Amino acid sequence: MTFQEMNRKLGEILADSGVILYREIVELLSQTDENKGITLEKIVMDKGYANEDKMVLAKSALFGIPYCDFDMTEFLPEVTKLVNREQALQYCCIPFGYNENSPSELMIVTDDPTNYKKAEALKKVTGSNVRLIFGAHSRILKKIDELYPGPKTDKKEETPIIRETVVSQPVSEVKASGSASKDNRPAIERFDVSEEWAHSGIIRAGDFYYLSYCVGNIGGTIDEQINGAFDHMEKRLKLVGLTLDNVIQMDCLFRDIWNIPVMEKIIKERFKGKYPVRKSIQTEFAHVGGKEGLQFQVDGIAYAPNK
Repeated sequence: MTFQEMNRKLGEILADSGVILYREIVELLSQTDENKGITLEKIVMDKGYANEDKMVLAKSALFGIPYCDFDMTEFLPEVTKLVNREQALQYCCIPFGYNENSPSELMIVTDDPTNYKKAEALKKVTGSNVRLIFGAHSRILKKIDELYPGPKTDKKEETPIIRETVVSQPVSEVKASGSASKDNRPAIERFDVSEEWAHSGIIRAGDFYYLSYCVGNIGGTIDEQINGAFDHMEKRLKLVGLTLDNVIQMDCLFRDIWNIPVMEKIIKERFKGKYPVRKSIQTEFAHVGGKEGLQFQVDGIAYAPNK
């Protein structure tokens, strides 16, 4: 992936998640400079569009590497001791468990899992095959202080973790042995939580999963927007290990209700006979109108017993 491609794709992810407006991406991309090391990530962070947690989730989506939710991850003592404090600080990393799908593979959270030199060094330090996942730098430092005795690290003030609606893979999808079982989960779990918009993207309550509104390809044709909304729905479902097959109910909102036949054609293509119950509603969205604005959005409920 070239410097330009990486910045452009990161911008698209940040825009899809609502961190930044699409019209602002072009201006910010023009300010990037490979020779000076000025990346879109640096510009967005410097301008205060995103905090560290939001950027970690966006990079997780960009590179297809899981991220660590420190509040939900168990750090096994027999695993964390595979590195000492000095090594944890040197590589900004913490080993926390083994990959259940590959028991010989050591799971390590670090601020830069794309650094292959770091991976090779940690492989030698731990004597194990390693899989690196994303973690926020300040959260890793705080955890190092908790797990390894020594002088406190100089870390930035933390902000609450925010799960934005990006195509990211939480570490729970790559389970470490010793992690909590379903019986230990809370009755209600919230994912893709946005403090800015004060809503959750998806909530698990028992065996039911409630999806917030999904949109995509705003400004495109009605076909593109309907497909974009279902792409968004699939991304949210993927966060909890589900697919469109699990969706049992949908509310479909149109600016022009006469576009229902377009949606029906797309539902047939994407749901392949496993159709949810649904209703369609015409509404004036709180968004710019006309063909340049929002034309379609969908929310729904999914079901997954014994998940």
